[in-house]
Amino acid sequence: MRVVLDTNVLVSITIRPHSRMAACLRHDDFLLLASDSLFEELIDVLNHPRLRAKYHLTPHYIHAYLHLLRLRSERVEPTEPITVCRP
Repeated sequence: MRVVLDTNVLVSITIRPHSRMAACLRHDDFLLLASDSLFEELIDVLNHPRLRAKYHLTPHYIHAYLHLLRLRSERVEPTEPITVCRP
């Protein structure tokens, strides 16, 4: 199964490594579709000092998580901008 996940979901997986979604990612239950801009946003968010301090995210842990995401993902580039907002 191929999925697109929001950056917030990927951050949630980072801070809750024992969640069901994290287990699905680790066990290769789906193929993540991800763009370079998604990875850039995720790197920026994970490196916020308050987030790193609150959840004890070390540079090593962040690097390992990003490596796993790259292994479990297929790079895609959107051809059209998508603007979605909640009602």
